[in-house]
Amino acid sequence: MKRTPLSAAVLCLLLWMAPGADALVIGTFNMEYFSVTGEDRYTPREVEAIAEKIRRSGADVLALQEVADSGSLIYLTTRFLPGWEFRIADTQEDQDLAFLWKKDRVKLEFEPTRFFEDTTYKDPVQGRSALFDRPPLFALFTARDSGFTFGMVNVHLKSGNTAGKADRTAAMAYNVRKRDAQVEGLNGIAKELAAVPLFILGDYNDTKVRKAAFPLLTLENGNSFDNMQSNIDHIGYANLEKKPFWKLYEVEGSIPSRTFRGREHPDHDLILLKAE
Repeated sequence: MKRTPLSAAVLCLLLWMAPGADALVIGTFNMEYFSVTGEDRYTPREVEAIAEKIRRSGADVLALQEVADSGSLIYLTTRFLPGWEFRIADTQEDQDLAFLWKKDRVKLEFEPTRFFEDTTYKDPVQGRSALFDRPPLFALFTARDSGFTFGMVNVHLKSGNTAGKADRTAAMAYNVRKRDAQVEGLNGIAKELAAVPLFILGDYNDTKVRKAAFPLLTLENGNSFDNMQSNIDHIGYANLEKKPFWKLYEVEGSIPSRTFRGREHPDHDLILLKAE
């Protein structure tokens, strides 16, 4: 596991919601191949619609999945989200992880770090492969109002897709085993960063995350993935206690102009956690 340096000065800032501070809102959003170039690009009007959803969500900082490139986020922020900043693990693929935040509400403490970039997974049936095709992305932030310093681990776990597999039952079993191994890796991150309040959030691609050693917050009503009527996006937390005033809610992620044949696109909703 790649270690992330954390100074003693940063660790001394671990506070949660100072009196009178505005509520901090964190969230996750799988943007479904968000790109402003290429054949299936988001049009300017669709990008504006995405920006409006983000503003309406009340989010201060978001973990984003399935972003194609930094240029698409540059277009989003400069045209439609002034005052927001981002960082992306730009891999030249179309399912990159990124963070997006309001600069007047949240401060990035240092550049994000990827975990498990070179770690392999040995499956008892399929053999070796990369543990994470999309390595978790870690960032440390401080809420400007309260001084609360917290980490976010942005995750996009192995999908449940079995398309094109001759034995779909075996493929599904493999997907589950690999997700379990990935969650064990997330447990390791939580242990590695035990001094840091963490939110481990994103697209877990599973309604029941079996191996997590940390609690997960999941929508009680509604679905984060409407096309399958399921909740596969979760906000986990580690190294801090759940507060009685925490509130989990969703904002619809789909855009009518990209929705067809009864399938919503983007296919995930924004899932948000608010401390009131």
